[in-house]
Amino acid sequence: MRALLANSDEDLIRILEDLISVLIDQNIVLLTDFPKGAQRKLLRRQGIRQKLQAMDSGQPKRPTGR
Repeated sequence: MRALLANSDEDLIRILEDLISVLIDQNIVLLTDFPKGAQRKLLRRQGIRQKLQAMDSGQPKRPTGR
């Protein structure tokens, strides 16, 4: 049961990351609306995801600078 809950937490985190990205992309919220620590974490995770996507596609991707 704990493993199921942990997997569910990981899925929920990804959903929240995607939701935050959509809200920022649509200018509903600004990255600067979040505390500095949260901004750093969001940007770090975004950068990691971009690098993973680039590795999967074989092409480097530039950061969006959010």
